[in-house]
Amino acid sequence: MKKILLIAICSVNFIFIDAQKHEFLEPPKFNDADLSKQKSALDENAPAEILYKSLHFSVDYNTGNLIKKAFYRVKIYDKDKAEDWLNLEILFTKAPAATKKRFLK
Repeated sequence: MKKILLIAICSVNFIFIDAQKHEFLEPPKFNDADLSKQKSALDENAPAEILYKSLHFSVDYNTGNLIKKAFYRVKIYDKDKAEDWLNLEILFTKAPAATKKRFLK
């Protein structure tokens, strides 16, 4: 009886392991259709277009910091007008000690 119960629990566990894939964290591969586009499908006058955007938030339990991982895939159509997309600003902030203590409690 114990063997059958163990086999049943293991089988159920193996079934649900595949359901927990984090495929949204892996960016899709380039395809020829995206690379060969000459204009945006949404706005013909757009200097750039976001093809793929993924944000992933996690908490470092040792320090209490919130970690944000961002991935953008941007297609530039007009380099002269797309200066905002060519110069991305990456923000880096560190929380004060009082905020960390309040967050960890």
